[in-house]
Amino acid sequence: MMDHAIGRRAVALAIVAVILMGLPRSVSAYTPKDPKVKAVVAKAMGFLESYEGNSSWDQMMGVQMLVAYAAYEATKNRNHPLIAKAIQRAEEQMKQGSGQKEVYELGVAISFLTKFDEPARRQLAQRMYARLLEVQREDGSYGYEEGDGDTSVTQYALLGMWSARDSNLVQNFDSEPAERAANWLMRTQAPAGNWAYRGHDPGSFTRIKQDWKPSLSMHVAGAGSLYIAADLVGLSKTQEADDGSPFIKASQAQQRPVGKVINQAYLWDSLAKADQFWSANAKLNAPWQYYYMYGQERYMSFRSQVLGQKEPANGPDWYNRGVDLLESTQADNGSFKAQESNHPVSVDTALAVLFLLRSTKEKIHPATHGTQRGGPGIPDDFVNAVMTEDGEVVAPTKSNQVEDLATLIRMMETKSFDEIDPSKYLERPNKKKSELDLLREMIKDDDFNKRMLAVTTLSQGGMANAPVMIYALSDPDNRVMRVARDNLRLTSRKLGGFGLPDEATKEQKEIAQRKWSAWLQSVRPDLEF
Repeated sequence: MMDHAIGRRAVALAIVAVILMGLPRSVSAYTPKDPKVKAVVAKAMGFLESYEGNSSWDQMMGVQMLVAYAAYEATKNRNHPLIAKAIQRAEEQMKQGSGQKEVYELGVAISFLTKFDEPARRQLAQRMYARLLEVQREDGSYGYEEGDGDTSVTQYALLGMWSARDSNLVQNFDSEPAERAANWLMRTQAPAGNWAYRGHDPGSFTRIKQDWKPSLSMHVAGAGSLYIAADLVGLSKTQEADDGSPFIKASQAQQRPVGKVINQAYLWDSLAKADQFWSANAKLNAPWQYYYMYGQERYMSFRSQVLGQKEPANGPDWYNRGVDLLESTQADNGSFKAQESNHPVSVDTALAVLFLLRSTKEKIHPATHGTQRGGPGIPDDFVNAVMTEDGEVVAPTKSNQVEDLATLIRMMETKSFDEIDPSKYLERPNKKKSELDLLREMIKDDDFNKRMLAVTTLSQGGMANAPVMIYALSDPDNRVMRVARDNLRLTSRKLGGFGLPDEATKEQKEIAQRKWSAWLQSVRPDLEF
């Protein structure tokens, strides 16, 4: 009876929270692909790629993993030097033992490493996940060796748990550790609905005053973590009751346990109170600004997931306003640094990049980038799936050959060029003009995989695509450059070309472009560059 009453109150509070949610509207509207966002990210990446931090912080696995995470989200290059450096450091630290910030580091590393399907990276993540479970406290929280559990630390533990489940990192995922962490967060939620840095656990679900530094950054940490837990146990807002009122129940669309030790009605009540607090107190600026913004992005992304809300087509206001803020606070060298932060500048910069690129949303909803988690009867590899004549969606064949350009482009969002087989498409003798125009535009895309697909396809077009090949000689990735260079040599019958080496510098590429341009103008002055 008590659970039923709490559940009904949670529904009512959730409705109020939805009505109240939001900050004053912004005049700007952005997505991670907006030119302004791309420019800020590119400038930040220029700083991170040149940063030479030598402090003890900079040598930590977690710091390097966070920077690597930002580098991957910005470039989609799974072999980026910052990633290789971070993985090497992680291997070293896992052999040496834990550090003071162990849980932070494990949570970030698991979340990052589970984006890859390489066996070595998954095995490293599995070892980290086993360690994460080992260090959980008896009360379900995470923290340092002494004192109360830590809201900030616990949020990263739950993020690591969710990432392990979502990526199928471990067989027979057990949600109980995450539920125990969520129970601790519910017990340490203040009466107003927010959280403190350190949570004093009363041992029951009777909310008491929390005195240890309540803040907005801790609020988004606690609220976001509870939404993570709600998603982990399969709860979602899915139906209406018979009387037409909103009805929250365990999702039947997710084939996973709905909870072992968690009180679902109390969870919804806690989430509703958290949303109410946020609606009344949300601000654009807060202490630990970039840590706060990344926590906010995680909170809002998981909230939308669990409540089944669609974001506005022109972007949520909190994101639009955040983009404007980050552009205005970025240093001339591309970095970000919060006034209160004792982190190295690389941490705040990486957090800003992860916010700008909506890294949590991308991880939860990869369908917006080409894939999504399958529901009952839907293959996990949804993008590459095909529909039979009977309307059944089935998994792709192992050959993974694709002859449709639109499908190839979607696949390029989540797979490297080497992981698919575009031979059927490449072998098609006649490409549509619309496809060729799209490919010529893709040669300028930020994503290496798309540029590689474009240059490989267009290299079959002979002299007509020579201007595009000359442009591609300037590509920052020499793999793209080599395809263009070799095509020009073959097309021109100049097998020695103009000497461009496999690993060319920017200056060498510019010289080659000038020489190839002069050649093309001499033989085909009718072709436009």
